[in-house]
Amino acid sequence: MLPRPALVTLGLALCLAWPLLRPESAPGGELQQQHQALFARTPFDATRSRTHEQVVGGLHGVSLLGIERQSPAGQGPEYTAIVSSDGTIRFAGVRHPRREGVYRGEMPRWQFDALAQFVVASGYMEYEHTYQAALFDPSTVYTLVVCKGERRCVRNHARAGPPALWAFEELLDKFLEEASWERLGDLGEVDVFADVHLPAAAPAGEDAAGRDAEGRGAADRDGGDHAAGDRQGDDDGRH
Repeated sequence: MLPRPALVTLGLALCLAWPLLRPESAPGGELQQQHQALFARTPFDATRSRTHEQVVGGLHGVSLLGIERQSPAGQGPEYTAIVSSDGTIRFAGVRHPRREGVYRGEMPRWQFDALAQFVVASGYMEYEHTYQAALFDPSTVYTLVVCKGERRCVRNHARAGPPALWAFEELLDKFLEEASWERLGDLGEVDVFADVHLPAAAPAGEDAAGRDAEGRGAADRDGGDHAAGDRQGDDDGRH
């Protein structure tokens, strides 16, 4: 049995030599022929290719991916899908050509990892939270990524966001079409997103009121402390 480094080297050598070993009856496709014509005598930097571990590894830190399409005018599909890193899919379809209602699905883990790697490489976590086109278009797509505990949700109106954001939306939709599904019921019967809801936030007014009350309490305590100190000083002066 050859050691692992030797096997990797042998595999790479076979990949490089394969175009030369193919029989004459299988010359390859048009683009392969063009690639060979352009670069047959041009060396390449093998260190710029990802290793097998980088390709299949789950070191991206992404735990959730999600998409929600809205089309208030009724001209397109409306649904929400959230995918966990183990490939589990939660899906609720309001209007969809194949899935209306609540579903649970499964996608291969490698698809999640590949998409998560793309999302991280594209800089999704640094995107604006909202992209708004200066035109009337009812179509809006929301996407969600949770990476290393940080949650980012982006609104993309009329494809006004970066091209890589559109590519993420299309790739996730493609993988959803290839997934396996189990119908759980009608909308409203099952809360399939119960375990991924954000904690309920206090209304802005209540939060502000709470901060004001806390501030007043601190001020009252400080005032009381200062008053006590003043009384102590007066007592010392009389003595």
